[in-house]
Amino acid sequence: MTRRLLHIALLALPPALLCALVRLLPAFAARWSSWLARPILRLIASIGGRLPISLMEWGALALILALCIGFILRLCRRGMMHAIVHLLRRIGILLMVLIHLTVALWYPLYFAEAPLHITATPAQLTASCRALVDALSASSLDFSALPEDLPAKHPAFPFWMDALNLAGFASFLSGEAMISPELDDAAVPFVAVHEFMHTLGHADEGATNLAAWDECLRRGGVYADSARLWALKDSLALLRRMDSDAWSSIRSELPPQLNHLIDQLGGETAPPRGAALAVLKLLGLAEHAQSYDILALWLAADISI
Repeated sequence: MTRRLLHIALLALPPALLCALVRLLPAFAARWSSWLARPILRLIASIGGRLPISLMEWGALALILALCIGFILRLCRRGMMHAIVHLLRRIGILLMVLIHLTVALWYPLYFAEAPLHITATPAQLTASCRALVDALSASSLDFSALPEDLPAKHPAFPFWMDALNLAGFASFLSGEAMISPELDDAAVPFVAVHEFMHTLGHADEGATNLAAWDECLRRGGVYADSARLWALKDSLALLRRMDSDAWSSIRSELPPQLNHLIDQLGGETAPPRGAALAVLKLLGLAEHAQSYDILALWLAADISI
C-alpha cells in the first residue's frame, strides 16, 4: 500500500510542479505556451477540426465501451470485487492522463498573459452601443443561409450540451470546436469562431472574445454581423448595470429587427457560482473565466467597430 501511494504521489508531482511554476513565473508560462502548448494545440486542431465526425464524442464512447467490456470480462473470470477494483484502476489511469494533458497543454495558457483590465465610462459605452447599432442597421442581417465554412461542428450526441446549457464547447484534446444545434442562427457564426479560437490556444474568455471579434471582422459578411450583434448584446447588458436610464433609451430606439435579434441571443452569460467558482478560485482561474465584459469595454474605450 505504501509503495502504491508513493507511486501515485510521484505521478502527481510533475503536474503539481508545473502548476506552481506557471502561476509563480509568468515568463515561464509565456514561453511554455508559445514554444510548446500552442503549437501542439494548433497541430491537433488542424487534424481534429477537419474530421467530419466528432472525435471527442466517439472517442469517449469507445473508452466507455472498453471499460464496460473489461468490467464484464473481469466479473465473469474473477468476481465482483476484483472487477470493481480493476475498473477503478483504469478510471484512475485515465483521470491521471487527463490531468497531465490539461496541465501541460491548457492550464499554462491562462497565465501566459496578464489579465486584461479595461475601464470605460457609461458615456463611452453608450457611444459604442450607438456605433454598433449604426453598423448593424446598414446590414441586411440575413442569417437564413449560414456559411459552409463554419469552423465548428454540431455534436453527435447533443444531449450533454443541452444538459450543461452550453452554447459552444472546445475540446483541446481533439482540437474540435462544437456549437449547440439549439443556438439561434444569428449567434452561430460568432460562437463558432469563439470556440475555434479556444482550440488555437486562447484560454481567457475575454481575450478569446477579442480574437473572435478580429477574426469575424476579417471574414466579413454574416460573421461580422454576428460579432457585432454579440458585442451589442454584451454592451447593452453592461450598460444596464452601469446606467439603466441610458440602457432604456437605447433599447427604445432600436429597430424592431435588432430588438428581436438581441432577444433571440439571450441574456448575459451566467458567471460560474458555488462549487465551480470555488474550484476556479483555487486554481487561480476565476478572473479568466469571468472576463466576458472585456469585448464590450474594449470597444467602448476604442470604438473600433
